Amino acid sequence: MKKINVTSKRRICNSFLKVDSLEIVLPNGKKIVREVLQKLNVVAILAVTSNGEVFLTKQPRAGIGNLESIEIPAGLVEEGESPSISAERELLEETGCVLTQPLISLGKFVGDPACCTSITNLFLALNVKKEKKLNLDEDEYLECFTKNISDVYSMMDAGKIIDANSNLALERARKYFL
Repeated sequence: MKKINVTSKRRICNSFLKVDSLEIVLPNGKKIVREVLQKLNVVAILAVTSNGEVFLTKQPRAGIGNLESIEIPAGLVEEGESPSISAERELLEETGCVLTQPLISLGKFVGDPACCTSITNLFLALNVKKEKKLNLDEDEYLECFTKNISDVYSMMDAGKIIDANSNLALERARKYFL
């Protein structure tokens, strides 16, 4: 893969994200300018109990103006953490669940490689056990609940679960439940 010639200028910088304006020299010599969102990598966990109950979260999502986005647990990969450690931490924080067996990788994806650097790592956690209360970050608000796996697929198919993390994890994990 060829590397592109890029000059970067930081436009926005806060604790959650950075936006850079990039001047890119294309292979044909032309220059273009693109804005790129620099965001930490993400993990998303499809957590299922031994009796087929899936842990879901309901939380407000400003980007789509929705107060009740239903999703699988997810969160940022903190500096120095591996995605699997982040997944285990986020699972405990957002659901109170612990692993009883190793995570299964469902692969990774980039939501929009044209303008965002964040990579999402997807995991399947089977036979999880609820052992603690939620331990949310100070700026987080969410409700955690469970639904039977078949109901979760029905919710996804009906458009009640619309985020990419949840949809892709559910599709990649389908083979484990058929």
